[in-house]
Amino acid sequence: MTYRAKTQRGILFSLLTLTLTSWAWNFDTTNLISFQIFIIVFILLALGTSYELTVGKEVLTYRILFLQIPIHKRKVKASQISQMKFKRYGWIQTGVAIRMKKGFMLRIVGFKPQRYLISLEEFAEENGIPINETEGYIILNR
Repeated sequence: MTYRAKTQRGILFSLLTLTLTSWAWNFDTTNLISFQIFIIVFILLALGTSYELTVGKEVLTYRILFLQIPIHKRKVKASQISQMKFKRYGWIQTGVAIRMKKGFMLRIVGFKPQRYLISLEEFAEENGIPINETEGYIILNR
């Protein structure tokens, strides 16, 4: 099944509004204007970014998309995973940190629908991957 996540758009819109209003204050320094243009471009790029997670039988596929155009794709086989750590991120958000035998850790947080955590637990059980649940994760899932 495929799960999707988007960047935190509320924060990005507020930063964009703050940057545009500070531009209207008409500062005369060219360094500040070039910095503001850089920030505006960065925020607009971040607003177009989304993420996809596909959970298969023996493979997890993680993709980063910009305006529905794939930018990065990573396929992770069950044999490459050393541990899945289910933990709490922030006050009410839960997610999974996937530790690899070789390479960087993969952090899966904020995907919709919320059933992605159950799918990842089932994936780990089917493929014999060790699961670690932190105390914060257990408290939020009562």
